[in-house]
Amino acid sequence: MDKKDGVNLMFRLIKMKDATRSKVACAFKKSDTLAQLGFIVSAVEDLLESPLAKKSQYYPWKITRTLYPRFLRTQTIEPIFSQTAGRAIACTRLVSSFVIVANSSSHIHVTQVARVLQAGTQLYQTLRSAGLGQDGADQALIVEQAAQLAYAFSKEGSKLEKSATYFLGAQAILSYFVSGYVKLISPVWRSGEAMVGITRTASYGGRGVDQLMAEYPKVRKIAAWSVIVSEIMAPAVPFFPRPARISWQTSMVTMHILIAALMGLNRFMWAFSSFHPILDEAMSQWREIAQMRVASVS
Repeated sequence: MDKKDGVNLMFRLIKMKDATRSKVACAFKKSDTLAQLGFIVSAVEDLLESPLAKKSQYYPWKITRTLYPRFLRTQTIEPIFSQTAGRAIACTRLVSSFVIVANSSSHIHVTQVARVLQAGTQLYQTLRSAGLGQDGADQALIVEQAAQLAYAFSKEGSKLEKSATYFLGAQAILSYFVSGYVKLISPVWRSGEAMVGITRTASYGGRGVDQLMAEYPKVRKIAAWSVIVSEIMAPAVPFFPRPARISWQTSMVTMHILIAALMGLNRFMWAFSSFHPILDEAMSQWREIAQMRVASVS
C-alpha cells in the first residue's frame, strides 16, 4: 500500500467514525425504547396480578426464601421482599421507564439516575424470585439493560461505547445460536412434536393453534424447522450482504411478534426485538472494519 492509499484509508476511517457516532446514538435510542416498553409491561404485570395468580396466592419470595441462608429469612428481611415492597419496586421501575423514554439523550443526568434506579429494581426482582416465574424475556432485558447502562456513562466514540455495542450484538447472536442448537439436538423439536406440546399448554397455548399443529404434521414440522434454521444460522449473518441481513432480522422480529400473539408472552416481543437496532449497527461496524483491514493488507 503506497502513501496515497494510506492517506485515503485514513480519511475513510475518519468519515466512518463521524457517521458511526450518530448511527450508534440512533440505534441505542431505538433499542432502548423497545426495551423500555418491555420493562413497562413487566411493571404493569407486577402491579396487576392475574386472576390465576390471585387464585393460587403465588408469590415468588415464598419459595425463593428457602434457597437463601437463614440470616436472609429473618423478621427484618421479610418485609423487604413482601408483596407491598414488590409493588413499590414495580412503581419505581415504571416511573424510571417513562423518564428514560421521555428524554432524547441517554447521557443527561436525569436519564442516568433513572437508569441506575431501574437496574436496582431489576436486581431486586432477580433476588426476590431467583429465576422462578422468569423466562427468556427477563434475561434478554437484563442483557439489554447492562449494555444501555454502560452506554449511558460512555463518551461518544469511546471504547466503552464500542464495547456496549459489540457486547449486545454478540449476545444477540449467541442467544439465537444457543436457542437454535438446543432445538436442533432435540428429537422432539426435529420431529415437530414440540410445537404440539407448547401450544397444548394452558400457559402458552391456544385452542386454534393447538388443533392446527395436532392435525397437520407437515405444518408443525415446517414451523419447527423454520425456527431452528433461522436461529442456528445467526453466527453467519454478519457475513451476509446488508439486504440479506435485514431480511433475516425482519424474519426474526416477525417470529417474535407471532410468538407474542399466539402464546401470550407480553414481554417477549419487546425484549428480543430490542436487540435488533444495535445488532444491525454492530454488524455494519464489523463488516466495515473487516473491509478496511482487507484493503490495508492488499
